[in-house]
Amino acid sequence: MKRFRNANMKDIPAWRISNIVLYAMVSVIAVVYLLFYFVGYDNYDYEHPMFKAPIFTDTLMWFLYLMIAAAVIIVLVSAVKSMKPNMGKQKIENGIPATKIAYATISLMALSMIITFIAGSQEQMIINGRHFTDTFWLKAADMFIYTIIILLVIAFALVAVGLSGYVKKLELKKRNDIQTKKA
Repeated sequence: MKRFRNANMKDIPAWRISNIVLYAMVSVIAVVYLLFYFVGYDNYDYEHPMFKAPIFTDTLMWFLYLMIAAAVIIVLVSAVKSMKPNMGKQKIENGIPATKIAYATISLMALSMIITFIAGSQEQMIINGRHFTDTFWLKAADMFIYTIIILLVIAFALVAVGLSGYVKKLELKKRNDIQTKKA
């Protein structure tokens, strides 16, 4: 690290910055979770004595909110940065239509989130002995759960098709058909 002290940020390799960020995040996460589990974990709630209320619950929750917000911001910034230079162009890398795949992925996610939010249940639930009736958050929770399931199933199916070699067989057959028509 000494050789990078007076260096410009652009001179530091990306992998080194990535490692530093990773180790810093893992350290902070470990500290927060250790505090949550080992400091005041056996405290009981005043209103409901059968439930535990650890001292660092609020700290853990705010930390999770912060991590989610940071992840969303990073995803949005990187999506804009990667899409902006290629706006309107069909980018093909190694014979793979990268722009089409990116737009299809974003569209699929947005569409599945809209459909699963509309189809989500608004039936009230009992959580920790209390009725939870906020329809927006009930529908939002269903939306995230079902969207994750849909995207995982589609991803597994596409990986299975890719590993099976079916697409390569179709491309080979298409090339052979084109060559026989030329001859």
